[in-house]
Amino acid sequence: MIIADVGPVLPALTLARETLDAFEVAYLICLQDNDIAIVLPAAASRQAATVHRAISTQLQRRIRAGLSAPADIPDIRLSVSQARVLPRTARDHLIACSRSPK
Repeated sequence: MIIADVGPVLPALTLARETLDAFEVAYLICLQDNDIAIVLPAAASRQAATVHRAISTQLQRRIRAGLSAPADIPDIRLSVSQARVLPRTARDHLIACSRSPK
């Protein structure tokens, strides 16, 4: 999942971490330019929408995000790349990639 153009990234990163920690699910998170990249286990993919809504609500504005299809660990780089393109090419605020990156 990529949360794009969040503005000041540290407050948004803190919100994302707090939201994810509340789910007690494993995750990887990092900053890429003005984006936040989040990798979740496939079983926790429903939380992506909740994280997106929480950040949008707390920042009081709509935040664009991209959500790729589940991928195996060796394919994470491609999956993150797909998710990063989605919010820049579509009008929706949270978009799921329709195919697996394999």
